[in-house]
Amino acid sequence: MEETDKIWKPQYRNMSNNWMSRLKSDKYICVPIAVLLVFLVASRLFAPEIHNIKLFNGSAPPVSIGSYYSQKSNPNIRHYLVSGDILYHSYQSPVFHITPDDCLRYLIVNESPVSLTEIPQQQLCDYNNGFNINLGLYLKGGENSFRMDIEDFGGDFAIKMYPLCPQGMKAFFVIAFLVGFGFFWKKIGLDNKSIFISSVAIIIYFTNLFHSVPSQYNYDWGGHIEYIYYVLSHFAPPVPNAGREFYHPALYYYITALAIKIFGFLGYNNFDVNIRLVSLGFFIGFLTFSTLTLRQAIKSRFYYLALSALVFWPVGVTMASRIDNDIPLYFFYSAAFYYLVLWINNPTSKFLNLAFIFTGLAVATKSNGVILFPIIGVAIAYKWKQGSVTFKELFNRQLLISLLITFALCSTNFGRTAYQHFINGTSMGIIPNTGIFGDGIGMRVMNRPYYFLSFNYDIFMQEPFFTVWNDQTGRQYFWNTLLKSSLFGEFTWNEPTLAIILGFILLLMILYAAVPVISLMASNRRPFPESPEIKFYLITLVISLLSLAMARIVYPLSCSQDFRYIYPVIIPCLIIYNIVLERHLAKSLHRIYWLGISLVSSFALLSVAFIIRQHFH
Repeated sequence: MEETDKIWKPQYRNMSNNWMSRLKSDKYICVPIAVLLVFLVASRLFAPEIHNIKLFNGSAPPVSIGSYYSQKSNPNIRHYLVSGDILYHSYQSPVFHITPDDCLRYLIVNESPVSLTEIPQQQLCDYNNGFNINLGLYLKGGENSFRMDIEDFGGDFAIKMYPLCPQGMKAFFVIAFLVGFGFFWKKIGLDNKSIFISSVAIIIYFTNLFHSVPSQYNYDWGGHIEYIYYVLSHFAPPVPNAGREFYHPALYYYITALAIKIFGFLGYNNFDVNIRLVSLGFFIGFLTFSTLTLRQAIKSRFYYLALSALVFWPVGVTMASRIDNDIPLYFFYSAAFYYLVLWINNPTSKFLNLAFIFTGLAVATKSNGVILFPIIGVAIAYKWKQGSVTFKELFNRQLLISLLITFALCSTNFGRTAYQHFINGTSMGIIPNTGIFGDGIGMRVMNRPYYFLSFNYDIFMQEPFFTVWNDQTGRQYFWNTLLKSSLFGEFTWNEPTLAIILGFILLLMILYAAVPVISLMASNRRPFPESPEIKFYLITLVISLLSLAMARIVYPLSCSQDFRYIYPVIIPCLIIYNIVLERHLAKSLHRIYWLGISLVSSFALLSVAFIIRQHFH
């Protein structure tokens, strides 16, 4: 017995010490998980539970995905009945969100008719955004029954209903999220200033998510939800030409469907918000890789200004939580570009292999990802010309494996198109849904060289925003559309005066960087001897711009030239701007240097003011 104690106790102490050291070393993982678990438990306690939902009068069994219930409507039936139960406790919020498809006619809770007079009729029939309603006067502790009548005017019948999260719980969630990511960012080497700037931006992203609806800055959200809904229902991608967005590759929709399943398992059934949270996760991933790229390429204090310009870029705030496959594309694009920049600075094969794999993931998310292949080709040619890599170092077994993985990922995109063409005999084209954007709804633009080579300054300064429908906003001009959509997308915002000022500052920033770069490259074979990598970033920018111009040429529509298709190109633009600043400083052109700094500072500060005014107008 004594011998056993001598053996057991030291082992037990060593095992305990090992676990403690593991916990300390893995605190960047353990702390976020602990905070997340606390939030999950707390939020479930403060949310009423809706269950036993039943739908009547449908011609097919109802389909339920989280808080969203639908069934095929019967052309002979106008009114559909919905019933269910609510498990409610007095400490929980009695406010619910309802989106009827098409109109809510009455609501009864515990056999008491709920007054709908304070809700505008337009909201009672708003099948996109729905409305919020306080049922505090009608709910009692414990089980509560309810039923409602939904009038349908055609198409599928549907109803979405879920309890609203209290404001305090939203704040707690954001804090928990920031704590978790703060530990993660610290782990990957970001300093406190970077974490602070990114955290402020993320608070703004969440504020926008909580105070906006999916359709506010997104024309295509319904088509993407339809795709996700199909994947959830059938566990397979749809026929590419059977829906508005069905031609897209399926990776994003499978990831989102899996996330919704996980949310549902945890008891979180707000369908739209869950999808937008997935997008926000991808966008924060994009910002993380972009921040690492900026940190790798910019060694001066301008890095913090560049980071501020990136995270507070106005249109980025709205795209952060869009229901859209552009956001995961940005994530995979930024990851591929980051590893490519690492490879340029340190030609280690694993960096190039990761760049190829993330490129494959980008293409498997959206066809725009193919733009990364010529960019990688330029990087390889650049290092080859420098003599930094040899044929043997470049083409090895690891690269072959990564290329096979990349090919397999790309085939999940273009393989569907080939299958439809060769097996089903259906020719889809690259973007099959462009047929609905023809002259019938006025989105066609002219492709004369004049509109590609000219810039209408008067329209740019007089019209604060760009819209795909109106020539007066400059949609015929490629550069007008590119710059306006780079700031504000295709939408109208509050604060048009601030928008015009931001547009003017953006023009000055472009001129500040473009004039010395173009003049020096035209007159000097080695215009930036201290920064030879500028050629790579310039060619990356040119490839991106040419791809957007080609999209408009092939599909002459005003939406084809939207900056969101090349949004990650902001990263090389900021790096080029820094190289110009560094040259001015090296030449002792201090006034010109500080002019460039003041432009970016003004842009970042006014962007924050512009974003805040959207919610406090």
